[in-house]
Amino acid sequence: MFITFHGKLEDSIQAFYENLAEKDGNIARTHIYLDLAKENNKHKNRILRAYREIITDALEGGFPIFDLNEKDYELKTDNKKDMNLNDTLKKAINLEEISLRFCEDASKSINGLIIEVSQEFAWLKNRKQKRIQKLQNY
Repeated sequence: MFITFHGKLEDSIQAFYENLAEKDGNIARTHIYLDLAKENNKHKNRILRAYREIITDALEGGFPIFDLNEKDYELKTDNKKDMNLNDTLKKAINLEEISLRFCEDASKSINGLIIEVSQEFAWLKNRKQKRIQKLQNY
C-alpha cells in the first residue's frame, strides 16, 4: 500500500540523517541533521493521520494506485566513512528529490479519489522542495 511505502521512505531518510548526526563532529550540522530527521517522522505521521481520518471500509483492503511502482523510488541511504561534506549534501539532496517525486506522484495518482490525502502529499512536496533548497544553500 502506498501509505506504508511512504512511511518506509520517511523512515529511511530519517535514519540517514540520524546516522549523519551521529558521525559528524560539527555541532551545527548535527543539529541540522537531527531537525531534518524529526521532520521526516512528522511527515510520515501527517500523511498517516490524513489517511486514517478519511479511510472507509471500502478502501481498507488496499487502495489501488496504478501509476506507482516502489522500485521507482528506491533509496540508497548507506553512509561511507570517507564521505566529505559535499558528497554528504549531494546524497541528502538526492534522497529528498526521490521523496519529493514520490509525494508528487502520489498526490497526482489519488487526486480526486482521496482529496485530503492528495492535498497532504501536495503540501509535503512543497516542504520537500524547501528542504532541498536548504541543503543546496548550505
